[in-house]
Amino acid sequence: MVAAARRKAEKAERRFKECQLAYLKEISHLRDVNKLEDAQVCTDILQDVSFYDPISYLDTDTRQLVEKIIEEGFKSKVRL
Repeated sequence: MVAAARRKAEKAERRFKECQLAYLKEISHLRDVNKLEDAQVCTDILQDVSFYDPISYLDTDTRQLVEKIIEEGFKSKVRL
């Protein structure tokens, strides 16, 4: 029982660190882009960069639930 709890805690800690790293990469990239002064250089390298995908860190069942909730949210907005 203790071993299972320890494994679960270690898994959660790994996920947390992965989330932090992805977030840091994304923020770092955005800061680098914002520091550019030349608009032409900025346009040449500016692209949608996303390292952090919070849904990818969820277990399968929770991920499916979240995706369904998002889908239903979009559907309700489109109907308006």
